[in-house]
This record gives sequence, C-alpha cells and structure tokens, in this order.
Amino acid sequence: MFLEDFPTSIGRIGSSGPEDQLRIAHGLKSSALHMGAVALSKRMAALEDKLSRLGGQVGPMELAEALADFEAFAGPLRKYAAS
Repeated sequence: MFLEDFPTSIGRIGSSGPEDQLRIAHGLKSSALHMGAVALSKRMAALEDKLSRLGGQVGPMELAEALADFEAFAGPLRKYAAS
C-alpha cells in the first residue's frame, strides 16, 4: 500500500485545503517512518511543520523533493516486494 499510495497522497497535498494538507503530511511522515524510510520521514516532518504554521504552504519544488526521496527508497523496496 505504501508504494502505491505515497505518490498519490503527496500529489493531494498540493491540491487540498490546509487541514487536509496537514493531515496528509502527518500520515505520510508516520507511514515513511514505519517503513524505515527515515530520510523521507524527516522530509515529511519538515513539510508538516511548515504546514502547521499560520499561513504555511509548501511549493511544487518541496513536493517534488519529497517524491524524489520516496523514489530513492521505493526502488529497493519494490525489488524486495517482487521477490
């Protein structure tokens, strides 16, 4: 589920309202940590922190960086899941 849901969820951060953005970022942070993706979890924690501030927004570059961190972790995980 993590491999399938993360890219969709990160995309929803850019198109959701503030409360949903914060909820999604928090969930992705927790899911990443649960999967052992520490760097990705830290990136999501930083986005969550930014979104929790009054008027906090994340830009497309920040979302792209989070997605790149996900892809770096997902490659080996996909290989493992396929075996």
